[in-house]
Amino acid sequence: MQKYLITGYSGFVGYHFLSYLNSIAKEKVFVIGLDIIFPNDFSNWSFNNLEIIHKTINLLDFNEVNSVITEYIPTHIVHLAAFSSVGKSWKDPSGYFSNNVGAFLNIVESIRKNEIKCRILNIGSSEEYGSVNEKQIPILETNRINPDNPYAVTKMSQEGLAHVYSSGFGMDIISTRSFNHIGPRQRDVFVVAAFTKQVAQAVIDERKALDMITGDLNVIRDFLDVRDVVSAYYLLLEKGISGEVYNVCSGEGIPLQRIISELSNISGISISNHVSPDLLRPNDIKKIIGSNEKLKKDTNWERNYSLEETLADTLNYWEEQLSK
Repeated sequence: MQKYLITGYSGFVGYHFLSYLNSIAKEKVFVIGLDIIFPNDFSNWSFNNLEIIHKTINLLDFNEVNSVITEYIPTHIVHLAAFSSVGKSWKDPSGYFSNNVGAFLNIVESIRKNEIKCRILNIGSSEEYGSVNEKQIPILETNRINPDNPYAVTKMSQEGLAHVYSSGFGMDIISTRSFNHIGPRQRDVFVVAAFTKQVAQAVIDERKALDMITGDLNVIRDFLDVRDVVSAYYLLLEKGISGEVYNVCSGEGIPLQRIISELSNISGISISNHVSPDLLRPNDIKKIIGSNEKLKKDTNWERNYSLEETLADTLNYWEEQLSK
C-alpha cells in the first residue's frame, strides 16, 4: 500500500499534486497531509481515490515530526513546505534559513534514525543557480550553483543535506531544482498571479483599460504550469534515480512583458504599466531558462499545458474567486 506524507499539502502545489495523484490512482492511496493550517476549502476537495488525514504540526519540532513519521511509516515523502518568496527572504534571511533547512533536516533525521524505507522528494529551486552566463543557457544540472539571494541559499543547503543523507547514509532521496511554476490557486504574492488577479478584477469591473504597477518586465523566466510540475514530481518518485538532482522546467524563456501581453489578448483589456522602485529586487537575476532533457530522459515526462492555456485558466480562477 502506498502511503504518501506530503508537507505543506494545503498550498498551491500540494493541492495540484493531490489532484494529479487522485486522477491516476488505480487503488486507494493513503495520504498524510502536514501543514500548520487546515485547508479552508477542504470540504470541496473531491479526491475520491485518496484517503487524506490532516495533521497540524510544527515541522521545526523534531519530536512532533518523528511522532507522525513513526506512527504512519510513509513509503513516499513529498517535501513541499517552505518559505518561498525571494522578496520576503531579503527581509527575513534568518527566519527563512532556520525554517527551510530546519524542517527538512527534521524529516530526514527521523527517517534515518528509525531506519524507514522511504523515497523522499526534496523540492529545490532554480534560484540556486544564481546569475548564469548567456553561454550556459539553457541551464543544465551540471551548471555550478551560485545563489544570489537568501531564499536560494536555503534551497542550496537543503540540497546539500539531501546529498549527504543520500550518499553518506544510503537514503533514497531525489532533489529538484524547480523553475517558476504558475497556474490556478497560486497566491498573489507571486508575480504572474498578482498580474492575473488585477486583470480579473478589471474584467469583473467591465473596464477596457488597466494601468499596472510592476517591477522590471524585461526579466526572463522559465514558467511551467503547476499541473505539469506535479506530473514531473510524481514521475520522479516513480522513475527518478536516487541521489540525483533534476531541473523541473519548460525549457522556454518568457519575458514578463509577454505575460502582460498574453493577459491583454485573453481578456480584451488594454494594459499599460509603470515601474515601482519598491518592486525591484536587489541582485535580481535577469534571465533564467532551464533544460529539462534529463527529466525527460529518465522519466519520459512531457509538458501538456501551453502558456496561453495556463494564463486563461488562472484568469478564470481569479474571476471566480473575486466574484464570490
